[in-house]
Amino acid sequence: MVKHLSRCADCREDVEGLFRLRQLLTQGAPAGPAAPGTLSDRLVSIAGPRARRPLSSRPFEQSTWADLPRERHAPLRRTAAVLALVALLTATVGGIGYAAAPTDQAPLLSDPAPQVRTEFGAALAQLPTASTLVGAAALVDQAALSAPDAELDAPAPANGPELSLVAATNWLRRAFEAAITVGYTGNQRMVSGLGDDRTAGSMAVSFIPGRGSNVVVRGPDGDELADGFLAAPPRTPVGDGDIFRMITAGYRLTGATQAKVVGRSAVMVDAISYATGRLAARWWIDEQTGLVLWQQRFDNDGAVRLSTGFTSVAVNNGHSSEAASAPLNLPDDATTLTLSSAPVMSERGWSCHDQLAGLSLVRLRSEGSDQPDSLHMTYSDGLTTVAVYEAHGRLTGPPAGSAWDDEVGAYVRSGTALVATWQSGDKVFTVITDGDRSALADVADQLPHETTPEPTTMGRVQAGLTRIVNDLVG
Repeated sequence: MVKHLSRCADCREDVEGLFRLRQLLTQGAPAGPAAPGTLSDRLVSIAGPRARRPLSSRPFEQSTWADLPRERHAPLRRTAAVLALVALLTATVGGIGYAAAPTDQAPLLSDPAPQVRTEFGAALAQLPTASTLVGAAALVDQAALSAPDAELDAPAPANGPELSLVAATNWLRRAFEAAITVGYTGNQRMVSGLGDDRTAGSMAVSFIPGRGSNVVVRGPDGDELADGFLAAPPRTPVGDGDIFRMITAGYRLTGATQAKVVGRSAVMVDAISYATGRLAARWWIDEQTGLVLWQQRFDNDGAVRLSTGFTSVAVNNGHSSEAASAPLNLPDDATTLTLSSAPVMSERGWSCHDQLAGLSLVRLRSEGSDQPDSLHMTYSDGLTTVAVYEAHGRLTGPPAGSAWDDEVGAYVRSGTALVATWQSGDKVFTVITDGDRSALADVADQLPHETTPEPTTMGRVQAGLTRIVNDLVG
């Protein structure tokens, strides 16, 4: 090739042109820095001058349109800020409502029965048809009266001429009068209930008209259970009710003469229910004084559920040298209300009715007349008596000795009187009766059985906010 170039001028000219072009290309390329050798160096070179600034200063820098990653996440940051603000406001309002909620908690009630029995015994003492022993026995420990094997006894029925309606009515009216005017001293016996629920007891009693009775109550084995004083029945009807009118309205009176009780001549008066046509009650009335010497009560099926009366008696014409004992039923702070107050108490949210399961309201008492915490209501038809106790509070648990009864919808206990207790909303109801289980169920069925929700944090907050709104409005 070299020999050829030395002899060929054209080829030499072409080669020289190529050398000149190479020199031109080599001289036109600008000199620059060498490419980064490592990955970290390449990332720093991509970030530019901001890569050398400390991270602690980044939150205070103003974002630029060139900062594409921050602009892409801006909507998420705004949403998070709004949610945080809502959460803060909700927590603040909830805290205010929780703090403003009423601090008064419903009182806890373990067992209202003792208080209710006291009221019931006091009510029975005011009824001329009720047995003094039954009223006194309601005030003592019912377990001490348990006597499943006790035998029912009673005087023989009268076998003389039948009493007319007028004669039977007059004899019963005379017995009502003798209950508050004839003084006596004696001993009484009682058997009540059926089967395993049967109770029995006895009592020594000395009654002074216008004052009351000194009594000593004993269990079925003769052990003394209580002694004290029971106030005499009033001369006026209980409350505003007329017990005698109630009996004659619901029962037909009949009877017979020529009966004997503890060696005294007596007449027998029967009360036949107009509703069932069955014998509901029977009294043996002393011919000389009009005093009720013995009496019985019957269930709707005709079974005897109460038999009580004198095993010995001496009429003393109201004179006695015996000093009065301490009250058997201690006085309480309850206020006696007129029966006309019943509609007012009902409007205030109490379950207070003029009539309940066919029984009439005969006695109404409250613990404070303006804003009472509890209400005592006594109902009767002259034979069956029911006391209803309604109180604000929460029942701590099943009362001792009780068992849940689905028919009644309550915890039920037996004894000389049946007792039912249950929770309804923010109130506790206790019903006590000397009637049978059907009477108890009928009364309980006509009283509230509301569900009782458990207290929650949201409920407290709502109560607090409601209280704030009510304070602002009114």
